[in-house]
Amino acid sequence: MNNKEIYENYLKKIKEFLEKDDFESLDYILEYIYTSGTPDEILDEIDDILQEVTLYLEFKEDDYKQTALEFISEYE
Repeated sequence: MNNKEIYENYLKKIKEFLEKDDFESLDYILEYIYTSGTPDEILDEIDDILQEVTLYLEFKEDDYKQTALEFISEYE
């Protein structure tokens, strides 16, 4: 899967929810990605983003949000 497909299939909604500070939807999408049978190679590819989003959800610190958005921008 190329970067554009990864963005469209996984990261587009994460970006949208980050920009809106929609914590409930972020929590849901992370749970979905981890439990829906997402291929390991995709999980490995976007692991840094998922970790930053998880930290943002837990601590609500803007640095984590900005880092996740920067990582996502590499896929757009």
